[in-house]
Amino acid sequence: MPVSDDFDEYFTADFPLLVGFLCKLGFEIEAARDAATEAMLDACLRWEAVESPAAWVRRAGSRLAAERVARHETGDDRAGRADRSCPDRHVEDKLIALVESASQVVALLARLPERQRVVLAWSLDGFGTAEIAEQIDLGEADVRSALRDARARVGELHRERSGEDA
Repeated sequence: MPVSDDFDEYFTADFPLLVGFLCKLGFEIEAARDAATEAMLDACLRWEAVESPAAWVRRAGSRLAAERVARHETGDDRAGRADRSCPDRHVEDKLIALVESASQVVALLARLPERQRVVLAWSLDGFGTAEIAEQIDLGEADVRSALRDARARVGELHRERSGEDA
């Protein structure tokens, strides 16, 4: 089955961003990349039925990365490992640049409580409050509250860091 040009374009544009999103959630780069690859493959297979690809692959990738970590922690890491390489060098270069430029953001997000980290990661990827609430199954008020708290905490952490550098 040939992959549509629409999916090819989408994959090239969003794969590095998806890996970055999963890193922002706290997953190591290898787990994030593997989960992103698997989520994109699933999206490709369901492409005609996927209504919001960016949200769909982020939900799927988050679940897949968490499952991979859980399997690793329980010692049940027997899941078949397909070739996880990117289809072209441009995507790989973009991924490397994104991860390098986002390392400070990832480190900062890692210091947030899980709910704050999750909603802020979705927000940083361009999703609005209503979309975030729908995608992670929280009320909009809870998302707004978590975003407010996350931004306040990030501000505190930034001020602490700036004070340390001075």
